[in-house]
Amino acid sequence: MQSSLQATTGQNGLPSEPRRSDDELITRARSILRWKIRYNEVRVAARDGHVILSGHVFSDLDREVAEHTIRKMTGVVTLTNRIVTTSPLIFKQHCGMTPRPHKRGSS
Repeated sequence: MQSSLQATTGQNGLPSEPRRSDDELITRARSILRWKIRYNEVRVAARDGHVILSGHVFSDLDREVAEHTIRKMTGVVTLTNRIVTTSPLIFKQHCGMTPRPHKRGSS
């Protein structure tokens, strides 16, 4: 079985930390985000260590936590944060999950 870690050389010519495969970065980032911000509407993509976060969260704090957390992961070279902060009501309407009006029964 071949490891998904790849040896890289640092600026000084000495070996640096191993680089993780893009698939492994995506899997780890999704897992961490589900635990850290407990929200599954964030998508993760990666190519050559460049990670792109996109999707919706309900607060600026969740957006910042997602970026900060993934940026520190081993193997992340650069990060682009395209996460949008959306109110829960607008998000539910966008997904077709608008609450139905409560029907009152006749007495």
